[in-house]
Amino acid sequence: MADHGDFTRSEALAESLRDRTARSAAWAAIAESATIAGLIDHAVTALRFVEEADFHQRPHLELVRTVLATGDFTWAAEIAETASDPAHRMTALLVVAEAARDGDLLDLAGEIAGSGRVDPPWAWACLLEVAANLGDRTRAAALLDRVRSAVDPEVEMIPSRLRTLTGAVEATAHLRENHFPASYSGLGPLDVSPYSGPPSEMDLALRLGQEHWHYAVEDLVELRPDAYSAIIAELDRLAEPNEPPSLHPG
Repeated sequence: MADHGDFTRSEALAESLRDRTARSAAWAAIAESATIAGLIDHAVTALRFVEEADFHQRPHLELVRTVLATGDFTWAAEIAETASDPAHRMTALLVVAEAARDGDLLDLAGEIAGSGRVDPPWAWACLLEVAANLGDRTRAAALLDRVRSAVDPEVEMIPSRLRTLTGAVEATAHLRENHFPASYSGLGPLDVSPYSGPPSEMDLALRLGQEHWHYAVEDLVELRPDAYSAIIAELDRLAEPNEPPSLHPG
């Protein structure tokens, strides 16, 4: 519904969900759709209703990047700081810091990294990479010391001093590849299976005959966009209270 700009219906449905996880997923989808549609304030509001952090970061980062694209770095930083999860907030601040080339935002992310609420090696490595990309040798050298003190001393490819910024980036890449689990990103798994396009009408007809229609509705609307209004009209009809038959027809 949200993908079709029908936010009133989608929000009403999200509010009606009793399961916290399902409700969070629904509000996250609404926030993403609003961001894609350019309804930034609407997306900000929807994100406030995402209760579970696992569903918050992806639409939150999408919103931050969309605002960054407008050139409003201050607003993007404000949105970045709304993430309740410390690791997610730090990641969003780093996205803004790099785009805005803002060392103060990098320092703000560093406060989170040193707070004990995020994994230190991962956090310092993330900051080091951004500092190197900004060309900030002073901060990069200090962050390299932080990384070296936070990792296992047996970890290789951590230079004892900062010689080149490229070497610092290579060190963080090595850490990410060999020592940090994928879950550190906070983004969760992505569906990277190749997209083969919508199903044929024959395949869709078979699915509709074999499965409950709601399992195939996404493919149906992609194949025949005009079906959306018909589906919504039918759902509205089914939701209307049935009037008792009149005892005095005519």
